[in-house]
Amino acid sequence: MNRTGHMVETRAIVIKQVAGGQALVEAIREGGCSLCAGSKGCGGGTLSQLFCVRPRRFRANNAANAHVGEEVKVSVTDGVLLQSALILYGLPLLFMFGGAFIGAQWLDSAVDQDIGAATGAICGLVCGFLLAAYVASRRRLAGLAEAVIIVGK
Repeated sequence: MNRTGHMVETRAIVIKQVAGGQALVEAIREGGCSLCAGSKGCGGGTLSQLFCVRPRRFRANNAANAHVGEEVKVSVTDGVLLQSALILYGLPLLFMFGGAFIGAQWLDSAVDQDIGAATGAICGLVCGFLLAAYVASRRRLAGLAEAVIIVGK
């Protein structure tokens, strides 16, 4: 747990036991807030179901010793989701804008600057994604972004 002790939790079903005391879990889709069922809400839950068709599966530390088919609560330390989003979205965007700036400065004429900016943006974006994947894998190996099964239902 982090300094404040807050955790983000979701319900999931254990799909498979994995070596090292871990389990593959599939998050149970929540339909948004309780207002979605009464069609009085904003419809965010319905919209997320439209774009998220694949089940969300991920590994979790099986501290509760849950069995395959069991419904569990999976917890992640508060702040990990924000940090992960910043790494996976922020780094590529930062590198893309940096690459565009550097590419535009490299060439002289206005047309060439546009080509340089576009080329620099693409190169920066690719480098940003590669760096984000590397940082995410290092965080996963270090256990900094680890989900933990805490309880059954």
